[in-house]
Amino acid sequence: MEMDACVSCSRKRKSAGLDPDEAAAPAAEEHGPEPAAEDQEPPLPAAGGGGEDRISHLPDGVLGDTISLLPTEEGARTSGKRKSAGFDSLEAANSAPAAAAAEGHGPEPAAEDQEPPLPVAGRGAANDRISQLPDGVLGDIISLLPTMEGARTPLLASRWRHLWRYAPLNLDHHGLCQDGKDLGALVSRILSAHPGPVRRFCFPVPYHDLHQVATIDAWIRSPAFRNLQELDMCRFGFRYSYLWPKPLPATAAFCFSETLCVATIVDCQVPDITAQAIHFPKLKKLELDNVTISESSLRTVLTGCLALECLLIAHSYGFRCVQINSISLRSICVKGHFPGIQLRFGELIIENAPCLERLIQLGSYNPHISVISAPKLETLGFISSDARLALGLTVIQELRIVDNLMSEVRTVKILAVNSHALSLDVVIGLLRCFPCLEKLYIKSRG
Repeated sequence: MEMDACVSCSRKRKSAGLDPDEAAAPAAEEHGPEPAAEDQEPPLPAAGGGGEDRISHLPDGVLGDTISLLPTEEGARTSGKRKSAGFDSLEAANSAPAAAAAEGHGPEPAAEDQEPPLPVAGRGAANDRISQLPDGVLGDIISLLPTMEGARTPLLASRWRHLWRYAPLNLDHHGLCQDGKDLGALVSRILSAHPGPVRRFCFPVPYHDLHQVATIDAWIRSPAFRNLQELDMCRFGFRYSYLWPKPLPATAAFCFSETLCVATIVDCQVPDITAQAIHFPKLKKLELDNVTISESSLRTVLTGCLALECLLIAHSYGFRCVQINSISLRSICVKGHFPGIQLRFGELIIENAPCLERLIQLGSYNPHISVISAPKLETLGFISSDARLALGLTVIQELRIVDNLMSEVRTVKILAVNSHALSLDVVIGLLRCFPCLEKLYIKSRG
């Protein structure tokens, strides 16, 4: 993999007409002479939030050149990752005509609907439009790359030599090394070579290794993590951690609470004293997977997330009921725990969610759901035969309408049903209850 990446990087430099001798060693190396003071560039500005997206304002030709520098799979994901960055329309404009020609059928799009083709990337240094962008924009581009790909950007040209060191770092353990024993040492070397801020931190927390936990705590306390935007405390293998939940490191809750936008917390226990102090005013996405937390503490955490848009609660316990009162929440996904747990997730009450559009249930043993006010709810599922769903005054149990004082639920357009044995009468009853359905998904094992 590393050899392929080096060959790809060399081809990029040759196609741009750059002198290979200008390439500098990656900044992640621990040895080698430091650049002279006059050669060092000032630190890059921190990556902007959603309102300061500098990449989306670039011309289509520059965005096309940027996509061409990404690995094949990463380039294909640009439309799903950053629709707001303008990549979505670029990928569609390039792929749709080719797909139609390959299939040999389908009407040609109207002339006024066709987007102009992207300009061909320049083949000389004078036509290198990406290198002519401001340092802050280039830093934002580097921060979207995988960790190792971003660390290799100094090899592109002398213009890129110092950019990685000060660009917001996307520190993801995936793809760094095959041996988990050397992972901690490698991350420490990366942080030593990168004096700039860390934008995203994705790392498994090995609660069984107290030394490694202390090392992670020291990383998080460093100034580089002061403006962290994304935290992913992913799962460290399958170690039956739900049998021995470990306390969430308090540092993870306090150090960057004012700037965090995305948080994924797995396989741990959130003590009441930690939860009471959590306040994430900018958090937009929260995922709790196999987390033990009391009902009062969970209510406190959700109340402190003033800008929350997406909430996922899966396999978590220590509480029976979750009450939702949020004017910003757009998507909720729940997945119940296995039966036999004393305090397991049993009921979800959506009291007031004016912006809620999607309510998703995954797996079995899901909680009963009561929706009091969600005027924009359009996607609902999976409705299972072992759960109870109340939408206003309409009550659905075992996929049958048991109380329908309110005759219709007209906001729902997409419905998914999961049943062991589904009958035609059940389907007709659901269609009458949801008259504005556009899509109906049925999963039946009967």
